[in-house]
Parts: sequence; structure tokens; C-alpha cells
Amino acid sequence: MPAPIDPFTPAVELAAAIRRKEVSPVEVGDCHLRRMDGLDLLLNAFCHRADDEVRKASADAADAVVRAASPDDLPPLHGAPLPVKDLLDVAGWPTTCGSAGADRAPAAASDPVVRRFVDAGFVLLGKTTTSEFGALPFAESEALGISRSPWDPQRTVWNAAAGIPLADPDRVEPYNRALRAAARSSDSWSYVEAVTRAQHFSRRIVEGFVASFDLLVTPTMACLPPPVCA
Repeated sequence: MPAPIDPFTPAVELAAAIRRKEVSPVEVGDCHLRRMDGLDLLLNAFCHRADDEVRKASADAADAVVRAASPDDLPPLHGAPLPVKDLLDVAGWPTTCGSAGADRAPAAASDPVVRRFVDAGFVLLGKTTTSEFGALPFAESEALGISRSPWDPQRTVWNAAAGIPLADPDRVEPYNRALRAAARSSDSWSYVEAVTRAQHFSRRIVEGFVASFDLLVTPTMACLPPPVCA
């Protein structure tokens, strides 16, 4: 069955198409869940999936489109799916920070930056992998396994790539540029502070991570050939 969307569509454009009723949030959510089914066994980008919650949130987003008196009444990124790195709390989901010693009890509440993403209209898609406490430069841990490069699945990836660019170029998700835009709209320093708290990083290290993330997501991805896991 052909996909209802191009998986490389930036989230800003995807949300605009949803507001114009060119595609339904349900179609978008199901498309990404199918791609996760097809690719994640090889690439191990996701460590927690909540497909039923994704489908319900997508259905609620579709209902909101129907009820809205005007497209301008909808949040700016309404209906676009978004993964969350397993360093942040999402209410009802476990947070391991990549550690085998973590308490896997569901989080009681979402971190502020996660709430801001939801307020911006995102449908939370699941949690992506990390090294233990995000402290190592490669994306593998005893708790979550090894995340593979979509360009060469025999290789692992830089840890920051495990949950963001890895999920984009393998076409599981379309957030090459839009995750950066979402982080801006949701107060990027809240994101930095959340990572700092989860990983006990110094502010200097976190600022370097954010700068590297900004560099990696757009220009680097644009210059690379298509991934082999397309």
C-alpha cells in the first residue's frame, strides 16, 4: 500500500497539510508506525513503543481538525509525530536513561519540554535509544542494545544520532529540520536543562551537544547519500 505522505516531509509542512485536510493525522501516525515495524528490528532506533497511545492521540488530533472553526485555531505542529529520547520523562512511559539499573516504573509526569512539545501539537511516537545516561559517544548500552547506522547497519552511530538523525535518514520519521524548529518553539533552554538534569552534564558540555545537534541535523544530512535502509 503506498504511503499517504513522503516520510521526508518536514513536520512544519506536514502540519500545514493536516490543517488543509490534505492528509489525516491518523494516516500520518499509521504510516510511521508501519515504517517502524519494517525498519526498527534492524536499526534499533526505538526502545519504547506505545502504538495504541499513538493511534489514540492521532485519532484525537483528527477529531480536532474536524472541530476547529479555523485552521489557525490548531497548534502549529498539530498531528505531526515526534519521538522522545529516553533521557526525558513522558507520563506513563518508563525512563531508563540507557541504564540497566534504572527503575522502569512509568513516569508520574512529563518533563516540561515534553509538555511543550505536546502543547505545540506533536503526537508522541515513542522513545529512542541512548548510551547509558547519554554519557558515551556511541549509541549502545547493555540496557538498550546497539543502534545501527542506516547508511551501514554494520556500524553503530554517534549517541546524539541514535534518537534524532538516525530516525530521520532511515525514513522512520521526517524530522530533519523540524525538530530543531520545534525545539525553538518550545523553549530550547528548557530542553537543555532537562538533558542536564537527566545526564548530570555540565552546561558547557550540553551547549556543545546542542551546537553539534544543530550542525548535524540539517547540513550534514543534506550532503549524505540516501541511506541503504530506505
